[in-house]
Amino acid sequence: MKNIMTHPNSPFPKIALQLYTVRDELTKDCDNALQRIAEIGFRYVEIADTGTMTIPEFAKKLQQYNLNPISTHVDFLMLRQDAQSFFDEVKEAGIDKVVVPWIDPQIWQDETLLSSVLNELEQIGSQARQQGLSISYHNHAHELIATEQGYLLDRLITQTQNVNIELDLGWAYVATHKNPLLIAQRYNQRISLFHLKDVREIEPLKFTELGNNGKINWRGVLAEIKAMNLGEWIIEQDTDFENNSLDSAKKSYQYLISLLQK
Repeated sequence: MKNIMTHPNSPFPKIALQLYTVRDELTKDCDNALQRIAEIGFRYVEIADTGTMTIPEFAKKLQQYNLNPISTHVDFLMLRQDAQSFFDEVKEAGIDKVVVPWIDPQIWQDETLLSSVLNELEQIGSQARQQGLSISYHNHAHELIATEQGYLLDRLITQTQNVNIELDLGWAYVATHKNPLLIAQRYNQRISLFHLKDVREIEPLKFTELGNNGKINWRGVLAEIKAMNLGEWIIEQDTDFENNSLDSAKKSYQYLISLLQK
């Protein structure tokens, strides 16, 4: 299938694969997994874990398969311990977007503790921005719990200026049971990246490939997002693969390309 995102003047967003999706294949045979990802048509990836390699070493391996890292996840505890060392690695690898994928639900429920953590995250975000990098936070469902004051995630918006959002549309649906476009519109000015994840069932929670009879109307949601935000689209599926992780990545990618070609 023709890759329509490779031309430098393409009107389409970059489409990446969050490598966490294929973590089992990467652990089993990293080179084979990366080759198959490239064969699917991906030209961009988001790094989740580099194993025993440094980020620059892993980025060089990605280059062997014509794969470009647009962003990387990093544990918040690692950033708290030594953000500068991590930033140095990221810059050497040619990556400018860093994503914190998780802050514990108990912290989000404790107003005083959350304030302290967000202040620390803001300081790290400011440090990153001074070096041409950006920090984003990736939501799950617990940050989108509704309160009388709004969503818990609103606190990140009001208390920080140097922290963006990597909006996971699948988790937004799980949290709100509503069209995730509503969350995208609410936080649009602070969204730097989008995770595309579909949901088969909420209780019990079950994910599925894009275009595989999930709950989200991707055609409508993505048309609106494309018109309002230039952030990259990153395919991710945590579990519940119909066949296996690489096959799921392929199915989701091909479905997404089919939408963009129409």
